[in-house]
Amino acid sequence: MIRKISLFLLAFLCPSVALSAEDVVPFPALVERTVGVAGKSVRFDWRKKKNLIFVNVGQPVEYNNFETYRTAAAVQFPSENLTLGFGLAKAFVFSTASADAIALMPYRQAGRPERWELELSGFYPVAEGVVTFRPDFMPAAQMVFSLAADVRYMVYPSLFSGQDFSNGFKSMIATRLSEADKDKLSPSAPAAMKIDSAKISVLTGFNLHLYTSGGLIVSSKAMLALSILGTAMPRHADLTLGLGYAL
Repeated sequence: MIRKISLFLLAFLCPSVALSAEDVVPFPALVERTVGVAGKSVRFDWRKKKNLIFVNVGQPVEYNNFETYRTAAAVQFPSENLTLGFGLAKAFVFSTASADAIALMPYRQAGRPERWELELSGFYPVAEGVVTFRPDFMPAAQMVFSLAADVRYMVYPSLFSGQDFSNGFKSMIATRLSEADKDKLSPSAPAAMKIDSAKISVLTGFNLHLYTSGGLIVSSKAMLALSILGTAMPRHADLTLGLGYAL
């Protein structure tokens, strides 16, 4: 139908030109020729890589008087529409002068002592394109802005000491700390801390990846830790910077 209309219009507008069906370019091919080159710019095609390796540092900005810092190693598996990642992090927790002052009073603040964290992440890209930097000597990069979600499972190695395999396994797979577990963790926790029972943390937010043509990746992530799954921790920000490489 479209072909017949096109022939009719051409014959009407240009009667001196004789066209046959073989001379007409199909409409899909015409669209591909004219607008197909106007797709998204690609400086680095990260979707074709098998995995992305990262080293991350971060800080949960919790509403308490303790200082917490995280270091992590992670691997991500990209695909066309969704990237999944797995990571292992170490969270270091320190007391502060204000926390030591609070310890002299009956008041206690919710917190989590030093721990390991197993991390499952998901990234859904919503915008991407080529960006250039100032000064000019820095190479252009492929920017990918994604919605992100993390599920973190907390592991406290000190809970396994002095337990047989069966009890240690039950303690590891439990989603909450028992009162006996918290009593066992208390000596290693800051004196002003009321240990949070939840062992699973859920976070949502945004992630920004900058891919250089050589495969080097600069990553930043801003997340909001949610007050769900029985945690006593209020909602708080969690900020992460990372450096990675695409393999």
